[in-house]
Amino acid sequence: MIVTFYGRLADRLGRQIDVEAAPGCSVGDLRLRIADRFPEAADELLGGAVRACVGDEIVTDATIVDGRQSIEFFPP
Repeated sequence: MIVTFYGRLADRLGRQIDVEAAPGCSVGDLRLRIADRFPEAADELLGGAVRACVGDEIVTDATIVDGRQSIEFFPP
């Protein structure tokens, strides 16, 4: 699944990355996967200030993603 980043996260991780996610993966699971892959961004990504957007809606970490939706992370 393609994940897009903005702001400082884009500076650290690049504008987009491809992340493998299992069926039933939540936004929180996705954050953990990305943090494991990019430990230099883990504190910011997991700190609670970065918002997740799926489609056109800001969502919580409990939101389930299916890989067909656009997923974006916005730092404060």
